[in-house]
Amino acid sequence: MKMNLREKMRYSPEVGDVLIYLDGTNYQVEQVIKTHVKLTQSGSAEDLPLKPIAIIRNDMLKNECFMCRKPDKK
Repeated sequence: MKMNLREKMRYSPEVGDVLIYLDGTNYQVEQVIKTHVKLTQSGSAEDLPLKPIAIIRNDMLKNECFMCRKPDKK
């Protein structure tokens, strides 16, 4: 899913989104809590601290982070 600047600024995470960073790490959104998300790193069972959605948006704007989302089945 290609996102333009406006879409990146309005990114609203959904459970199941996968965030891929340029360093090769990828995280899956497990839970959305108002302004933060609970992420899990693929292949890891450790708990990660909550991450602010604003930081994720900032990383997307700097093209350091990309989002993958499964298309809706209708």
